Amino acid sequence: MRLLAAAAACLAVLAGGAAPAAAHPLAHPGGPRVVNLRPAPGDVVGAGSVLVAALVTSDEPLTSVRVTVDGAEVVTTSSGGSHPTVSATATLAPGDHLASVGATDGRGRATERAWRFTVTGLRVHRLAGADRLETAVAMSRDLYPAAGSAPEAVLARADDFPDALAGAPLAARVDGPLLLTDRQALSAATGEELRRVVAAGGTVHLLGGPSALSDQVEADVTALGFSTRRLAGQRRFGTAVEIARLSAESQTAVIAAGATFADALAVSAPAAARGYPILLTGSDFLPGETRDFLASADMGSLLVVGGVSAVGEAVVEELEGIVGTGNVTRLAGAGRYDTAAAVAEHFAAATQTAIATVAVAAGDQFPDALAGGRHAAGLGVPLLLSPQRGLLAPQAGQVALWGVDDAVVYGGRAALSAVVDGDLRRALVNLGAPQVVRTTPAGAEVHTLEQIVIEFDRDVRLDASSLYVTLAGNEVAGTLSTGDFPNTVIFSVAELPEVVPGVRYQLRIVGEASAGAGWGHFERWLTFVKLDLSLGDAGPAVADLQHRLAASGYWVGPVDGLYGTLTHQAVMALQKVHGLTRDGVYGPATRALLAGSPPRPAPRSAVGLVMEVDKARQVLLMVRDGRVEWVFNTSTGTERPYVYQGRTYLADTPPGQWRITREIDGIREGSLGRLYRPKYFHPDGIAIHGSTSVPAYPASHGCVRVSVQAMDWLWPLVPIGSGVWIY
Repeated sequence: MRLLAAAAACLAVLAGGAAPAAAHPLAHPGGPRVVNLRPAPGDVVGAGSVLVAALVTSDEPLTSVRVTVDGAEVVTTSSGGSHPTVSATATLAPGDHLASVGATDGRGRATERAWRFTVTGLRVHRLAGADRLETAVAMSRDLYPAAGSAPEAVLARADDFPDALAGAPLAARVDGPLLLTDRQALSAATGEELRRVVAAGGTVHLLGGPSALSDQVEADVTALGFSTRRLAGQRRFGTAVEIARLSAESQTAVIAAGATFADALAVSAPAAARGYPILLTGSDFLPGETRDFLASADMGSLLVVGGVSAVGEAVVEELEGIVGTGNVTRLAGAGRYDTAAAVAEHFAAATQTAIATVAVAAGDQFPDALAGGRHAAGLGVPLLLSPQRGLLAPQAGQVALWGVDDAVVYGGRAALSAVVDGDLRRALVNLGAPQVVRTTPAGAEVHTLEQIVIEFDRDVRLDASSLYVTLAGNEVAGTLSTGDFPNTVIFSVAELPEVVPGVRYQLRIVGEASAGAGWGHFERWLTFVKLDLSLGDAGPAVADLQHRLAASGYWVGPVDGLYGTLTHQAVMALQKVHGLTRDGVYGPATRALLAGSPPRPAPRSAVGLVMEVDKARQVLLMVRDGRVEWVFNTSTGTERPYVYQGRTYLADTPPGQWRITREIDGIREGSLGRLYRPKYFHPDGIAIHGSTSVPAYPASHGCVRVSVQAMDWLWPLVPIGSGVWIY
């Protein structure tokens, strides 16, 4: 049953919050501004020498600048001019630190800005080259720094994985690197590394037949003075068996799917370190090559890596028939990254020493993990898999649990973004702190930016939270406030740096939040592309858009030629009604729709003044005698439970036909939040009211939100007694 506190059923975004953040490098007559902070507020950086810097914008020459760290002034340098970069370097130990940058101009106007960041002792370094071939070379050079120190090497195809999946145990067995090459001929970088690392007259093992590595590759290797040995079967399963004949040093073998690469690569490092061969199977059949090898090799136990969709139960039953019931152990999770975490946890539990280092490779592509499995085995460390955009919770949790000191990341930023480096550092300091469960906008690419909403797994304190946003490295101005629920913080954009339509820019979101003890740090990277007209634009084209919206019945406020919040809200209402992407951007699809004079939505009421709330489309219709006069963007109850004063409530906007029974011409400070000029229509204290946040989705405790300006316009037109229909 629905339970709500009267007069406090819905929470508008609090008007208060942190002071506005400074914008990008624009001078302001009020005195110097400090912007573009490094490290960013809430950032987590490595211990040691840390650069603390900011940009100071001023309309007057500056007479002094200064940087302090933890209250102590640090030797400061300035690039000079009216917009100098002010910086200082400090040697910092792990922990939380407070930085500040101050400046004074020639008129005696001073400013100072302080912010907090965190330092961790975890050291992160990358092994990467210009491409996958050179990244494998970088791993070889790191593992075998001395020339001629590897007696043998393993060579695999760089653009396909089947024949190479079992290669890491072989490379460990012959004490050599695993290198990659083009299929048709030996790649120049790989040839140079073979010449450097392999002892004179050594052997290079080629994985797969001529269709995988051509005869020309073999000839090129021979021309370097090395002998070759080709390991190949009729298909990938047979190739894995041929590799296993050389690499097996144990009576335990690994079974992984041959159709995909993630599970085999996740286990490659521990298998190589322990001499476990990696054998391949189909998802619903055990290949004859694999079956025959297991029968002849007298394996005592098997590790099956992957869930039932990768290796089916029928295959496991057949394996048990070969090695005995109870001798087959499955290591699996819900997806490839969860399976990789299960593999790492299994082998970590069997390790007698503390885990001081981890290796990380991309889990959505194979080359770096292929060579990385051999490198990680050489270091004797776990290999974690990660998506390109950032470390996932299972892997971050393992880093925190093990308390590692070092991490090596395989591949460049295209393989694993810089967020992965930060996530590794954050893992150690985020243990037990609030974690981000949802970020809005959620997609990888955004075309407009009005608000950024961060939702945490628990309630957080606004006064102990920060959110810092940059676009192409320049700070975005905005204010921070709490959402309808105390587990959210909202960054409302006040000013964006100038951008060129159609150009792709990096948008970085970084910050921290506290629930009272300890901070949870987070970072997100998005791509921002301005399309057509959006927030911040101005001119005749915007005025024309406003006229078109008003003519179609979408309330846009005064036609002023400025693409502000009201125009954004009206465009979003149009998009909601007609099923377009709800981003408030006047792009091609929205332009085409409006050019066709779209019909107004059909009302359900026929008599009198009725405010109709369409919850599915999240719009409010002002209907008079069966005709829609105006359409407003709205946001209703989330339909999710929440806890207030120890009791659980449902944040819903109840359907039905109601009437406005009372109103408050002002701000109602309810026990859950603030309602602007509410008009109440439900006995549980639910109202139509103004709010500073009316997003594209349901976000309230049950009230019907419209913009503050829309509420001011509606106030005299919707008297007590007016109908309110919710559906």
